Amino acid sequence: PVCYLTCLPPRIWQCGNGHLTCDTCHHHTRSCPLCRTPFSNVRPLTAERLAAQIPTPCRNQIHGCDTCLPWSDRQLHEAECDLAMGHCPVLSCTSQVQLSRVVEHLTSVHSWSEDFVHHKLDPDNLSFSSSISTTTYLHSLQDQQNWWWGPQCIGFDGNMFFLLISRRVENQVAGYFNFWIWVAGNQRTARRYRYCISVEGGDCELVTYTAAPVCLETGLEEIREHQTSLLLSDGAVKRMIRANERLHYSVKFYKSQ
Repeated sequence: PVCYLTCLPPRIWQCGNGHLTCDTCHHHTRSCPLCRTPFSNVRPLTAERLAAQIPTPCRNQIHGCDTCLPWSDRQLHEAECDLAMGHCPVLSCTSQVQLSRVVEHLTSVHSWSEDFVHHKLDPDNLSFSSSISTTTYLHSLQDQQNWWWGPQCIGFDGNMFFLLISRRVENQVAGYFNFWIWVAGNQRTARRYRYCISVEGGDCELVTYTAAPVCLETGLEEIREHQTSLLLSDGAVKRMIRANERLHYSVKFYKSQ
């Protein structure tokens, strides 16, 4: 399992004989792929510092970006690269879409109208409230990874955001709801904003989650793995639903300081 590519920072591994392995390949092998000796816990700092100075191409090279920079500068560039690719906000769609062309993809591939923004926010109107029906979903323990609500499209400060709510059942035992907001922009754009989602239950119960929007470069599985979302169990949702098994929530946007 060797990629034969340049070992990149921030972590390079070495075996007892000094052979180097990149972090990606290290995750796929238990011993040095060259001599089969165990990996050492001693970091090859000289190699890591040298690798940090070697110009390497932007990860979006295959999409047309010809930028080549040392590691730290490359990270800054990739956070705002105009050719970055991301996931379609429609969870059932597996297409990779250029972030600057997400709206074009939604209108051309998914036949959304050009006026599909559900919530148009401005400095005088930074929030909205809504609810979802949970009638069908809470009474089933089948695997429903693509059972989702949304995306609800939100226009704010000249950018497009998408509210997603998804339910996943693990081992046919317990279900979990994830609530998060994607932004149709790069990582630099995502860091400019914060949102707060509040789920409201009976008896004045309120669960809130505040975070930066998630860049569309980050997929659903990574969102779940790193829990960059509001996570509620089936039990919590059952406790918080109101009449007609509806779950009420509100979302507020603001710019980062």
